[in-house]
Amino acid sequence: MTVRKRPDSPYWHYDFWYRGRRYKGSTKRTSKARAQEYEAHQRELVKGGYDPHFRSPPLKDLIPQYMDWLEANNKSPAHIDRARRGLKNVLNRMKWVRVAEDIRPKEIDEYKKQRLGECSPFTVNTELRYLRAFLKRCVKQGWLQSVPVQIEQVRTVGRGRLVFLSESEIGPFLDKLKRWAREAAGLILQTG
Repeated sequence: MTVRKRPDSPYWHYDFWYRGRRYKGSTKRTSKARAQEYEAHQRELVKGGYDPHFRSPPLKDLIPQYMDWLEANNKSPAHIDRARRGLKNVLNRMKWVRVAEDIRPKEIDEYKKQRLGECSPFTVNTELRYLRAFLKRCVKQGWLQSVPVQIEQVRTVGRGRLVFLSESEIGPFLDKLKRWAREAAGLILQTG
């Protein structure tokens, strides 16, 4: 464990070598015990393949590479166009986001609030699916180390459906059926 306190800083700093490469930086902690925990955590991350020196390229450079990848992998022109428009809609509303690491849950929530005033929840969910697919592909291609944020879809309420059985009638009806028929009937009742 190598944590040191610099004379010009209130924080402890870590400094270690792994496979011929030096890793150092501030722990942003004033307690030595917490700084040692942080340094041990950083060591584990580095051993697991995480590179704290990795800087992802700007998103404006990754999107054309992603579109090229879509074309090379036989995606339809309509799909490519929808993905381009969906990513453009998301990222234009996050003007302060320059690299993928800048995308945080707060930015996603603000995007959802702003976009829901303009279009339907289905459209917002579609655009978020394109963003999620883009970030996952960037990780697989090695352009990013990890997906920076978990993207949750907007919850939607289903439209009203015709119901021929009341809630109190469905349970006894399903109980009378055999197992294979119960599963089929349950599917039919859920999907209409």
